[in-house]
Amino acid sequence: MSHRPHRSQLPRAVQLRANLRHCLIDGFAYCVMLGLAEMYLAKFVFALGLGPLAVGLIATVPMVLGAASGIPGAWILRKLNSYSKFVGGMAALQAFMLLPLAAIAMAGPHIMEWARSAGVVWLITASVFACTTLYFCGSLGGGPAWVTVTGHLFPARIRSNYFARRSRILQTGTFGGLLAFGLIAQGVERLFAASTTLRDSAFDPVLLACGVSFLLAAAARAVSAWHLSRYSEPPQSPRHQRVVTLREFTARFSHGNEGRFILYALAGGFALQIGHPYANPFMLDVLRPTDGLHEWIVRTLGAQAPYTMLLAAVYAGRVCVLPAAGRLAARAGSRRLLWIGGAGLVPLAAFWLLSDHFAFLLLFQCATGMALAVWELGLFLMNYESIAPHERIAMITYYTLSNEAGKTGGSLVGAGLLGWAGKDWGAYALVFLVSAGTRLVSLGLLARVRNPRLPPPPDRPDIAAAEEGERLTVE
Repeated sequence: MSHRPHRSQLPRAVQLRANLRHCLIDGFAYCVMLGLAEMYLAKFVFALGLGPLAVGLIATVPMVLGAASGIPGAWILRKLNSYSKFVGGMAALQAFMLLPLAAIAMAGPHIMEWARSAGVVWLITASVFACTTLYFCGSLGGGPAWVTVTGHLFPARIRSNYFARRSRILQTGTFGGLLAFGLIAQGVERLFAASTTLRDSAFDPVLLACGVSFLLAAAARAVSAWHLSRYSEPPQSPRHQRVVTLREFTARFSHGNEGRFILYALAGGFALQIGHPYANPFMLDVLRPTDGLHEWIVRTLGAQAPYTMLLAAVYAGRVCVLPAAGRLAARAGSRRLLWIGGAGLVPLAAFWLLSDHFAFLLLFQCATGMALAVWELGLFLMNYESIAPHERIAMITYYTLSNEAGKTGGSLVGAGLLGWAGKDWGAYALVFLVSAGTRLVSLGLLARVRNPRLPPPPDRPDIAAAEEGERLTVE
């Protein structure tokens, strides 16, 4: 009788190829979910009629609360003593929470009619934010464990090229999800145009499209959760991770390259989020392109197509730049990526104010995607290079929570500026210009960050085989 070896008993190169494959498929399915659901949360909240502040805060307040789940999550991980079970379970939670959001979307008009008549719109807002918070618990709560296990499983010499190539493929998944939503929205519009019954019903075509997309996104995240659960367990179990106190974490801001990097990342996230969340309500509620290209797209592809194309342009830019970003990271280091991306994001904060011509907006959305991709890849790689492996769960948990708190603080600053200035074009201009100025100031903190000094990678045949496996898997 043959005995099938456990994953941990397989040869290192075979394990590594399998882990690279699971990591790629997991990430691709996750990004399909992003394109189908997460990128349209703001549109969903707007179509539901919860107001512009809710539209701006839906992508930030639930995220900081979701990031806070990483603190009890670290305790649960140590009890489970299994990275794969923990990250797979957290992903499954995220998939599950898309189901009530889909139900609210499909029944939105009926729910909102009742809520307005009963004076309990706040209850619907709270329910949407609660479901969205649990949704983000599934990704942000499991994020530190995912970064830690991939840091153990993937050798340092292949990370830059592998994650850059993986990110390129993942961005196509997000891009495909965005386009799939556009096709779903267009199909629903045509159904409503062709059916008198649907037009006379209380259903809303935008919310119905959101509901269908959320269901498909839940299925994609379920696929992602299964592949996460198939990761190998590294020799260093979660119980080998050192516990770092919050006081120790904050004390490192004043000394050491690790603390300087984290402080810059927090400041950069704060500055970015002053304006970034309000691009969605600006596009949906204020921006009114009137040029011929915009009118032709609306006539040909439907009223929802321009918004979808503006979102998709960001991911097209990401896909285009990531191969070069990976090569640059391998040659010059991740700090160089932070400088290029961070400097590029400064003027791009205010590009909305230069023109309302649709071709111009598409071009600059693409440029924004390029700058974001370079900056985010630099941050991602610096997490591996600057933080000690035996402290990654604690440090990245605190970093994630602090980062999301900083982002939420930035979004609240933007919300305060909008509330004070009146929510018209001039108010949005003020928000975008303040964001640009704050991004520029944050670069002063980046100047204090040094390139991490990593030991030279060992010349080992199993890692060479892993590199070959990575090429076979990703390209």
